[in-house]
Amino acid sequence: MDSKTYDDKVLEMYVNRCIDNIIKHELIEGVTDLKSFADFALQLDLDDDRLVESIGQGAAMTYEEMSNEEKNDLENHSCNSLYWKEHPMGGVAKRRYKIEEWSAHLLTLVHNRIRQLLKQEVTDII
Repeated sequence: MDSKTYDDKVLEMYVNRCIDNIIKHELIEGVTDLKSFADFALQLDLDDDRLVESIGQGAAMTYEEMSNEEKNDLENHSCNSLYWKEHPMGGVAKRRYKIEEWSAHLLTLVHNRIRQLLKQEVTDII
């Protein structure tokens, strides 16, 4: 498996666990399954406080449950993704990002992936 495929799998696993935690721990009132999560989230903007807060809580809970190896893989994926976003033409060496930078970028990736998965869930139902 190449590194891009592996990175995608790491992010997919993390996002799925975030969604599970949001639903399992009822971080959003009225969200009890994937369908109700989609109904709630897809009508909101990505920067809606309720959505941002619940995804942030779910992401933090999920991160705490992960093994050290999984945390390192997720950090590496986020740093690599952030690096290529800022330097699409490449460069001599990757710089290590501060935790605030890569974790904020990771939350953006999680938000976008959750929205993508929820849209897919809605179209699969129809």
